[in-house]
Amino acid sequence: MSEVSCLPASVLKPLDPDLRPEVRVWVDELREVWQATGLSMGQFAVLHPFDKGTISRYLSGHRVPGERHFLDTLLTTLDSYGRPVTPTVREYLTGLQMSALEAAHPHEYRVRLVKDELEVALTGKLEAERYARVLEEQLAERNREIQELTEDRNRLRATLDAEYARLIQEIEKLSTDLALARSRSARADHRCAELEAVLDLVDQTYSDRNQDVDAQPAVLPYADWGSIASRVLPVDDPYAVSDFLSLLDRLRLRDHAARLADRVIAHFSDWRHSPDAMVKQDGLLPLLATMNRLRLYDQADKFATLLGYTSNRYLRRNSPAVEGRFS
Repeated sequence: MSEVSCLPASVLKPLDPDLRPEVRVWVDELREVWQATGLSMGQFAVLHPFDKGTISRYLSGHRVPGERHFLDTLLTTLDSYGRPVTPTVREYLTGLQMSALEAAHPHEYRVRLVKDELEVALTGKLEAERYARVLEEQLAERNREIQELTEDRNRLRATLDAEYARLIQEIEKLSTDLALARSRSARADHRCAELEAVLDLVDQTYSDRNQDVDAQPAVLPYADWGSIASRVLPVDDPYAVSDFLSLLDRLRLRDHAARLADRVIAHFSDWRHSPDAMVKQDGLLPLLATMNRLRLYDQADKFATLLGYTSNRYLRRNSPAVEGRFS
């Protein structure tokens, strides 16, 4: 990493030769950034909320930080010394940290992924709410103008008719925009609920105190994932189901994705035979495409049969592959 030159600092011990390759690459680059600060572990611990033991484990590769705070603090320190790194270098270092975290601590890697998604969702929710408030203020202002103009309309009807019509059009557009903004806020809020439920369940199932670094990740009970689906997942919404299936696939929980797909197929099968509801076949094709994309072929075959297709091979070649929000 040519942009970070080294200054004199405390000598670091050689790395353990048994470190995983992803961890070794990450620690080599981390040490280069560390040396560039010119600080000892004790000095850094005084300036920032990290103890020397934690810093030592990070720099030896015995622990990969799960959060971005340690790396951000190092880069901020360099910036305060007048030696900032470019966004490209920051992104490169973050990518190395994520690869090392996935190799060394799979549970913390999954938690980090979900937290990053949650952060993006929360940001979108806040932006949508701010935009809705601006539209509400504009709409209230237009309504006040309409009221004032209506009071004077009898006296200035000929002059005000054009202005009145313009304002009515603005109100209609703003009302439409406000409804859309509120809908976006509701969707973002629902997405936050999904991610928070997943994060809570992951935290309950995996404990840092009991997790062995080299152990295989535990399998989440399907009953727990079913509780998520019943609490926050609108099973009647094929796009929401597609999103959730994509998230399970990204978290490498394919068995749970398959079971959820089976549950959804059973739901739509019951709905199809209900005299009070009709299934719109075109609206379910993206869900079928998602099952094919995630290689849930058994479920895709059942769903294709439910939709009335005799050959699912044709659909796998021609159905649009709809990516979910978590893809």
